[in-house]
Amino acid sequence: MKKQQITLSRKKAMRKVVWMKAAFLLLMFVIALHGRAQNTDNKLISLELKEAPLGEALKQFSNVSGYKVNFPSEDVRAYRVSVSIHQLAPLAALQKILEGKPFEYEVKQHFITVRKVKPASPTRKVRNIEGRVVDEKGDPLPCEYPGNRQPVWSYFRYQRKFHL
Repeated sequence: MKKQQITLSRKKAMRKVVWMKAAFLLLMFVIALHGRAQNTDNKLISLELKEAPLGEALKQFSNVSGYKVNFPSEDVRAYRVSVSIHQLAPLAALQKILEGKPFEYEVKQHFITVRKVKPASPTRKVRNIEGRVVDEKGDPLPCEYPGNRQPVWSYFRYQRKFHL
């Protein structure tokens, strides 16, 4: 019985050691990631691009900045970049790369997502319809509006004027 107690306590001790090692390794991993994220913020980068495809420029930016850049290759295929960047912060460099192109980006921790800006929808012309409903004699008549739209009556309600 004493031998069983020794082996059980030894197993418990071994489990504790394994858990402590795992916790230590996890802690070191988190600290390393945190340090890497801080390094991308303080880092200054330099990049020289001449008529490079935008996709290739974003890949080079990713390599030198430490950020992971995601972008739709079919959207960036048609664009080229010529830019000279010397000792700039990564996000300022990215702005310079995308300058004059219909793209925007979003930063989450050390990931950057680049996407094409959707063109603004054309503005619809708004027409004001005003009038007065009268009978053959010119006397005002009550009017009904089709559908659920409610008229915005003018301040001359008693004259049956309307404004839509």
